[in-house]
Amino acid sequence: MLTMKPNAWGINDLTMKNELRYMLLDFQENTEGKFVAGFKKPRNFIDGYCQINYSAGPLSINIVGIQDKRTNEWLYTPEAKEFFNVQLEQFDDAVLVYVDKKPKGYWEFWYRFDTEQELWEGEDDVGY
Repeated sequence: MLTMKPNAWGINDLTMKNELRYMLLDFQENTEGKFVAGFKKPRNFIDGYCQINYSAGPLSINIVGIQDKRTNEWLYTPEAKEFFNVQLEQFDDAVLVYVDKKPKGYWEFWYRFDTEQELWEGEDDVGY
């Protein structure tokens, strides 16, 4: 299964080509005792190509979950479901990630973005 065998080199290749970006997830405890991290979606965010990773050390990348690009459903590793009970909520303008235990290491939400929109972001639309 894809989520069982993470391929850190594939992520690094896409990052070097400026095809992926990530947001660091900073978990805080909420009133229900769960830990929540969230961020506002950038305008050039492309849904369906997302992944949640965590790094325990400087050269480790562990996959927590990936998003199926056809159904947009999230698939989590058995370890992530067992130890953290990861849950995700997506809204039109934001993403929230919930876990039961305080995560250690660095958690990142990787996503693809629209490179063409970024190229024209500072330009005036003149119609040609």
